[in-house]
Parts: sequence; structure tokens; C-alpha cells
Amino acid sequence: MPIRRLLVAAGVDERGTIAEILSVAAERHIEVRRVARADLDAEAETGANQGVIAESADYAYRPWQDAVALAGSRGEVPLLLALDGVTDPQNTGSLIRSAHLLGAHGVIVPARRSATVNATVAKASAGAVWHTIVDLVTNLERALADCKQAGLWVAGLDGAADTEVSNCPLLSEPLVLVVGAEGKGLSRLLRERADVLIRIAQHGVIDSFGVSVAGGIALYEAARARSLSAGSTQLSASPRERNPNLVPND
Repeated sequence: MPIRRLLVAAGVDERGTIAEILSVAAERHIEVRRVARADLDAEAETGANQGVIAESADYAYRPWQDAVALAGSRGEVPLLLALDGVTDPQNTGSLIRSAHLLGAHGVIVPARRSATVNATVAKASAGAVWHTIVDLVTNLERALADCKQAGLWVAGLDGAADTEVSNCPLLSEPLVLVVGAEGKGLSRLLRERADVLIRIAQHGVIDSFGVSVAGGIALYEAARARSLSAGSTQLSASPRERNPNLVPND
């Protein structure tokens, strides 16, 4: 995480952890500015600080194609996560964290009507945003169409789908897994354009899982399927050529 400057509350006890932070800042020639505690609290986006805030450079988004290339360099089958209208930064951060821990190579986030990477997202991700390729796209539908052209399948999580995620034949294929907004789910256009819609089996009486939990479950199922299959990292010109028996959701 590139840090531009440290803000330290005037009068804070500069021993222990604070002393260690200041020592590292000095070693790395990071500017340290002491400010009034009220000003520091006003700067804190997360609403909680221990007397010190690190100001980072703007988050460096990267194109999803870099994630596909990363998978290829590791000899792995590409797995991407796309977020459709996920506006709660806690959910976005949790999903990025799950994506990182469960082997996804990148996350696609639309620039509009979505929580983009900020301090709250970074904190909720437990730092995973700094180790995960995140692409900020202008138009998610167009980005997913480009993913298809590159040879990836698109699977959308939908509670009304017929196919359970554990039975989806695409989990070990080059794949973009799309999760929708809390409550609303996938948008109509993305639901129609997905190659397949999948659901998570549930047995309770309430409506559905939260989006971060649902995304985590689906990512785990994809990771499990990939561990059971050698898979192929070679992408064909048309994803349907790799699995002709699948009936796409066109």
C-alpha cells in the first residue's frame, strides 16, 4: 500500500505501536504531520482510529485482462468475480476478501451504482484490496461481453435459478461469477446475458443469504471444483466450444 503521509493526533502517547509506526515512517521517508485530535477524527473515513491515520495514494485499479494473464502465468484456470450494483462498502470489501482467499484472480466493479475501493472497503477486505486485481469498469454489461469474447463463461447468482451452484458444469472452466445487489439481485440485463444462472440451496424460512455470504459460498464451490479438476488454461475463441452440452441462458 503506497502511503503518502501519516497524520498523528497531537498529544497522543507515542510509545508502543505508535512508536513502531513512526520508526517505519522515518525509515521510509514518509512525511509525518501532527494535527489536532478533532481534525484527525474528521479525516477518519472509517469512524475509528487510534490516534494515527495513513493517507495512501489513489487506489491503482487494473484491467481484468491482467487477472486473466495472472492466471495463465500460474498455470491456473481464470476465475473472476463481478459485482452488479453492490453499494454497501462492507459487502464489497468482504467479497474482495473472499475472492482473494478462495483463489479468484480478479474482481470487476462498475463505476456507477456500486461501492468502489475506499478506506471502508479496504478495511472490510482485511487488506485484500492490496493483493487483488480490481478493475473499475464504466459499463459492466460491456465488460462481461468482452470477457465472453476472451473465452470466459459468465455465471450469475440468482435465487430463482434452476441449477444449484454445486451442480454447475462451468465451475472449473474459465469463469466470471456475477453477484447482484443486496435484496434486488442481478439486474435484468445481466440475468438475460449470463451463460447460466445458478442458485445456492437453502432450507430456512427467510428470503436469502446476504450478498457477501452468497458470493463467498459460490467462490468456495468454484475453488472446490477446480481442486478436483486439472482443467485447461487454454481459452477457445468461443466458450461454448468447450462445453457444447450446456444450454446457455440466452
